[in-house]
Amino acid sequence: VHGEARAALERLRGLPDLERLVSRVFAGGRNVEQVAWIDMAVASQRQVTLFLTTVGGFRKLIGVVEALGSFAPELRSQQLRALCTVAGRSEWGRFPDVAGLLDYFEASFDQEEARTNHRVIPNQGVDPEYDAATAEVETVDRSLAGVLQQYRTHFSDDKIILRAVGRETNQLEISKATLARQKTVPVEFRKLSETKGVERFWTPELERLAARQKEAVR
Repeated sequence: VHGEARAALERLRGLPDLERLVSRVFAGGRNVEQVAWIDMAVASQRQVTLFLTTVGGFRKLIGVVEALGSFAPELRSQQLRALCTVAGRSEWGRFPDVAGLLDYFEASFDQEEARTNHRVIPNQGVDPEYDAATAEVETVDRSLAGVLQQYRTHFSDDKIILRAVGRETNQLEISKATLARQKTVPVEFRKLSETKGVERFWTPELERLAARQKEAVR
C-alpha cells in the first residue's frame, strides 16, 4: 500500500498548476461556454493548447485522487482522508467530483482535431444554438452557389466568382471582357467596386444572403 501511495504522490508532482491555468482560461471574466465554444474556435494555437492542458490536467488529478482513495480509509487524519476521497464515494469524501464535467468536455469536441489543427468546435448536438447557426450557414452557402451558377450560365463564363471586399461579402466579380460581350447587364445589378480588369456587383438576393450569412456567424 505504501508503494502505491508513493506512486500516486509522484503523479501529483507531474500535474500542471491547475489554479493558474484556470485563471488564464477564464481571463476577462468569460463564462465556460464562451471560452469553450466561441473563443477557442478562433483563438490562437497557444490558447487552444492552454484549454486542452487544463482539461487534461484535471483528468490526471481525478485519476490520482481515485488512486489515493483506495487506501484513504487507513489514513488517521480525517481532513486528509476527506481530501483523498471523491465526494459521493463515501460518507467522508470531500474532493469535488468533476469526472462528469470532464466527460462532457472530452465528448463535446474532436480531441484530435483540437490537438492537430488547434480548433475546438462543438460536436453536433452539444450546442443547439451552434448547430442552428451551422445549418443556416450551410443553407446560405447552397443558395450562394446557386446564384453564382445562374450568372455563370447567363454570361457563359465559369470564371465568375463571389469575392469578399472589405465588409461587403459575396460580390459577384465579372471580368470586363465578359461584360463587354453583353450589351447590357442585368437590371438587378448594383456595382460596388471595380479594378482594371473586373467589376463587382451585388443583387438584392446576394445582399440578402450576405446579411443572413453575417447574422448566422455573429
